[in-house]
Amino acid sequence: MDKSKQISTGLYYSVAALAGAALMLESTLTRLLAVAQYYHFAFLVVSLALLGFGASGSFLAVFPGWLRGGNGTPGKAGVSRIIHLSGAGFAASLAAAYLVVNWLPFDSYSITWDRSQVAYFALYYLVLTLPFLFAGLGIGAVLSTSRGVSNQVYAANLLGSAGGILFGLALMQISGVPGALLASAVVGLSALLGSPGLASRITRTGIWLILIAGMLGVVLLAFTNLYSVSPVGITISPYKGLPYALRVPGAEKLFARWSATSRIDVISGASTHVMPGLSYTFKEQLPEQLGMAFDGDALRPITLVQPDQFEAASYLPEAAAFALHRGGNVLVLDSGSGLGVAQAIAGDAGQVQAVLDNPLILSAILDSAPVEDIYSHPDVQITAQPTRVYLETDSGEFEVIFLPLNEPYRPVANGAYSLSEEFNLTVEAFTAMIQKLSPGGTLVVTRWLQTPPSEELRMLATIIAALERLNFNQPGEDIIAYRGIQTMTYLVQPGGWTEEQIDLLRDFTANRRFDLVWAPGIKTVHS
Repeated sequence: MDKSKQISTGLYYSVAALAGAALMLESTLTRLLAVAQYYHFAFLVVSLALLGFGASGSFLAVFPGWLRGGNGTPGKAGVSRIIHLSGAGFAASLAAAYLVVNWLPFDSYSITWDRSQVAYFALYYLVLTLPFLFAGLGIGAVLSTSRGVSNQVYAANLLGSAGGILFGLALMQISGVPGALLASAVVGLSALLGSPGLASRITRTGIWLILIAGMLGVVLLAFTNLYSVSPVGITISPYKGLPYALRVPGAEKLFARWSATSRIDVISGASTHVMPGLSYTFKEQLPEQLGMAFDGDALRPITLVQPDQFEAASYLPEAAAFALHRGGNVLVLDSGSGLGVAQAIAGDAGQVQAVLDNPLILSAILDSAPVEDIYSHPDVQITAQPTRVYLETDSGEFEVIFLPLNEPYRPVANGAYSLSEEFNLTVEAFTAMIQKLSPGGTLVVTRWLQTPPSEELRMLATIIAALERLNFNQPGEDIIAYRGIQTMTYLVQPGGWTEEQIDLLRDFTANRRFDLVWAPGIKTVHS
């Protein structure tokens, strides 16, 4: 090969390191923004990366002198200078961005009435773009001067990108978002080591010392994560459940751990009382509960009671389904922190199949409430996979399929409900649920009541569409609906109800003071 077309072997490493650091940062930022703000901010990351890399190309085009060496032609000296700037700039700008994002009082909720939030958001966006700008400068500089071997440079870029994604996921699993951010800064800074212009031994030694210190920091964060005391390391929106709960006097963290896809915190002493739809006729003491926060959001309950002592379970609206099928096999979808599983066991269910979307929940409950760990109950079997994936498998039929109300109340009227998405509430999902019912089996689902009515009506329309898709063309004969103060519960039994079952449900709703909204044969009463 013509030597004029060759580039330093070390530059291939520099390109791979900058590409890997950028992709590691991009994947990590999706988790950071999802926890710090809300999941929809994760989509911002793609535009950040595109803007940063696009700006770097524009910079090199407008200022070509940066690529020139001492003789005024593109060469190694100019590329080395840019690699030095890129590696050091990536690490320094990432550190600055981390500090600014955590210090900046940006609040996405108040942006509609507080115009200063627009300026905060612009700064938020700008500082997160800078690391991608520096990474793009280094990669673009080497590509611009590769002279016939750009394919090899591009290959190094692709290899680094692929490694950065895989390495980033592994680090988020092991050391969480703070550890992955620190590691991406370390990898980006290591690009300096591939530069042929980095000749000073003292300089190389200093860089190695910084890199070693950074990796020791990652190892330390990994140990805190392993022992479930991992710091959040991010300023979370005050409108999310975790910071709100920690303001309660006496609130204490019992568990704190990252995985590649989530962050779970378990809080005691936060006055957690979550029993969606509980009848006001229940007069006894509610069981104590711990709060489990997913990605810093609203707390789900870990109920500290044995199922045979869970008296409140029979006053929850779904208890009617378990009374209809005592001893039957129950499927609890998206079982979360375990309240729905405890309801099923307390309702004299036979075998309970719990589908866990997040396996980290098992560790959280086992560490924080081992005595009341409902998932260790002998009648409970666990499947750790997404609900929609489970529904597509051939895994038997069930007398009761229960989709618990895990989501906190989010008012539709002000648009807050649109900030979340739930793939388990689609026509396709309900079609799959109904198909898993045994003959005469019952699907039970509860949703929040909204003002004006919306969420509960959409749920009804979804159930009807699912029944019609399965050729149950008289859905009014298959559905029973009743409401409490804040919730609406639907029981779905394809093929219709017997008079005995309808009488049982009438007694249940009357005794619990639930309003029967719809049942086969229901009549309007005029006062």
